Amino acid sequence: MNIFVEKMKSKLESEDRINELSPKETLEKLGFKDGMILCDIGAGTGLFSNIAAKISSNSIYALDISDDMLEYLEEKKKELSLSNLIPTKVAGDTLPLESEKADLAIMVTVLHEVNNQKEMIKEIKRVIKKDGRAFIVEFHNRETPFGPPLSRRIDSKDLISLSKEAGFAKVEEINLGINMYGIILEK
Repeated sequence: MNIFVEKMKSKLESEDRINELSPKETLEKLGFKDGMILCDIGAGTGLFSNIAAKISSNSIYALDISDDMLEYLEEKKKELSLSNLIPTKVAGDTLPLESEKADLAIMVTVLHEVNNQKEMIKEIKRVIKKDGRAFIVEFHNRETPFGPPLSRRIDSKDLISLSKEAGFAKVEEINLGINMYGIILEK
């Protein structure tokens, strides 16, 4: 494992972060079950993707821009025997999935890193099925024990506004804990 992957693993899989995100419980609360297709945008180490691939026997797309992270996901796929996990390279602003492919698309603490956030939310809307859902997690827009600098954070009101502008009809905000909140989106 290279130094970059080790650093990302330490950051993305810290005990505090895992406890706050509760990946398995969160996926269950979002209604994710066997037979569904998941698109994990900015999958990183696969915190959500790996669990989703155990819940559903259908395709689980783990999208990332980093070749190192994709290589790590391939290793985890083999190690955990997750034949339905599909690590996929993202290049540019278009997600490499056909329209209306996923039952659930998630983007966990990634949107604040995206340059054109409104276009990315439109892309998320494009890849989910008509009755699908999206779940975007971001850091509260205040000082928290961990997370990006305040200047990079997205206030929940702004994310809700962007989501409505992108055409999502139903938007629900949930508080995940001291560091993060989530927005559940439906077409």
